[in-house]
Amino acid sequence: MRTHQETPAIEVSGLRQRYGDFEAVRGVSFSVATGELFALLGTNGAGKTTTIEVLEGYRPATEGRVRVLGLDPAGTGAPSAPAWGSCSSTVGSWRTSPWPRRWRPGPVSRPT
Repeated sequence: MRTHQETPAIEVSGLRQRYGDFEAVRGVSFSVATGELFALLGTNGAGKTTTIEVLEGYRPATEGRVRVLGLDPAGTGAPSAPAWGSCSSTVGSWRTSPWPRRWRPGPVSRPT
């Protein structure tokens, strides 16, 4: 039996994402340990953004197994990024996000 320390924070196995006949992600597999800093690097069109969108729960995977903190992000009903700290290269994208307001971060409270 795995302990909490041994369970990866992120597990991806055989991830595939298709848009019609185009396969944006082809059989990606990796795992990220709890507390590990991980970067997903690649050329334009390599499927990085699509992979992150699947991890965040914004789109279901066409094939493969994805777990974030032990849960399937497609089945949680809300994006999982706030729980694990995703950081996109497009800072400020929440302002123009097509996702429902309930999934966006709320206003920041500042002490007076």
